[in-house]
Amino acid sequence: MRPAQVGNIALKAVFCACVVYTITHLTQKDNTEARDALNALHSGLHSGVETVQRYVIDTQNTYQSREPIISTIPAGGSVNQAGLTDTYYLGYGPNDGGDLRVKFETAYYEAQGLGNEEGLDSRSRVDAKNNYILSKTSKYIDESYPTGEVTLVTGLWDLGRGGLVKSDFKRPFSQYIDGLKANFLMSPMPKILFLPREFAEQIREFVFEKVVNLRVIPLELDQMEKWYGDAHEDMQKIRTDPKWSDIYGKDGWLAKSPQSTLKNYNTVVMYKIFMLRIAARLNHFDTKSFLFVDAKHMCMDPHRMITKNMGIFKEHMQKFLTTHFFYGPSGETHGFVNAEFMKWLNLPEHSQHKVCRGGVFGGKRESIEMVAAVYENIMRQHLKDGYMGTEENVFSISLYRYPQLFMAMNNDNACVESTSQDKTCEGFTNTANFCAIFDWAYHGGPKRDGKRVEYQDRG
Repeated sequence: MRPAQVGNIALKAVFCACVVYTITHLTQKDNTEARDALNALHSGLHSGVETVQRYVIDTQNTYQSREPIISTIPAGGSVNQAGLTDTYYLGYGPNDGGDLRVKFETAYYEAQGLGNEEGLDSRSRVDAKNNYILSKTSKYIDESYPTGEVTLVTGLWDLGRGGLVKSDFKRPFSQYIDGLKANFLMSPMPKILFLPREFAEQIREFVFEKVVNLRVIPLELDQMEKWYGDAHEDMQKIRTDPKWSDIYGKDGWLAKSPQSTLKNYNTVVMYKIFMLRIAARLNHFDTKSFLFVDAKHMCMDPHRMITKNMGIFKEHMQKFLTTHFFYGPSGETHGFVNAEFMKWLNLPEHSQHKVCRGGVFGGKRESIEMVAAVYENIMRQHLKDGYMGTEENVFSISLYRYPQLFMAMNNDNACVESTSQDKTCEGFTNTANFCAIFDWAYHGGPKRDGKRVEYQDRG
């Protein structure tokens, strides 16, 4: 679909898709299997076969499949009164993403053989892999201003917050469904929504009656678990270890937090960027840029989250957009032990540091591919080492170690004359420090003496 068509056609559909995982483990005796796997990747991606196995090498010299493949199922949905097909099957196969995907997946695959020498620390191992990926793929990065529409992306699963006992983190899932309906789904912009099939069915009637420009991709929690492989097992070992969760005692905030008490909290939040990558590879609405927004983001105003207000987002999506705030010295950051986290950030222990927000981020396809590959190497390594925070820690490490990939907005600078939260400029109100970029988008930026003030990042 061309961008010009997006505003003219009400695409009111809920998708069904089947995610097929092929997990194969091989023992590496030499590089023969590696070359064969890489050849299979190239052959499969270019030949249009239904499925193709994609492998990576981990530090134990075994192989495992990299990513779920959503395969096409013959459409068989009925036709509603509007003439729209009730059930539309979205195929995510080995050809989606085209040559760009081949280039980045090949670089990621090849990089897994680097940084495995004895005596290297974890940061050096990851840098060896990621610097190789950057050396092979940086030439594909397009830093021009993204024109046209932006596809919004989100996902929603019931992680069990409603069942938490005596917890400040308890939330009924209905609150999230209501927020999804009131905020994300009401934006007229092109939208991709990842949901378990159960909830896709629950919102079907609402979607057909009220929602435009939406595609829903059913995705189950167990499918994400399988994609993570050993990394998911690492998450569970860490979160159930009292040495990690009880750093402030059994009644401390971390012990009561979602990343500690809910099995699949980090399964989902750390997978956000990979949802964005799948949406960008499918590119159903044929847009140049893609923005992930939490399903119930408190700063999301659907009546103002429209194409003409995307200027500040697009300015930052010339590379990869992230927003951050400054976090004071502490024993941990979102559960990631300070001493180790500061090593990843290349800062002295107990330093004030930037923490990227996980509620909104995005970019053009090339930047998404690059950051997703870098992010994955970091994530898998620190989980293997026994350290865990949330997706915000992984984004923060990525920003500090590879700043050339990002255009980051400092949420503390909602107005150019402010260096702290919740300041106001003429005709402009900053509703919260993590809403800064939304406020700039909705209000066109603050004004002084009747003129728009240009955003200036002061750190």
